[in-house]
Amino acid sequence: MDVPSKLAKLYSDEQTKIIEQLIEQHKTLLELCYRHNKGLFETGLRSYILDWEEWAWTAVGCTYQRMQDRHIPLESFASELQKVIWPYCFKEG
Repeated sequence: MDVPSKLAKLYSDEQTKIIEQLIEQHKTLLELCYRHNKGLFETGLRSYILDWEEWAWTAVGCTYQRMQDRHIPLESFASELQKVIWPYCFKEG
């Protein structure tokens, strides 16, 4: 899946490759989350209704950045994705 034009400027070539791989690896989970949220992506202050590609790239990009910032290994991607998508369902310890 190509990076949506609105988001292309946000990612380096290396980040783009990693995000593409994560989308492919976790496509089933992402599709399930997208359908459950009906395309809604919340940032804390605002909510956005996004199409599938923008939603997937935003969700995976935000999750990947969170993991980089907190030095979380990529093996934990699925659980971290859920924390980004449904932040109020998980409590940070």
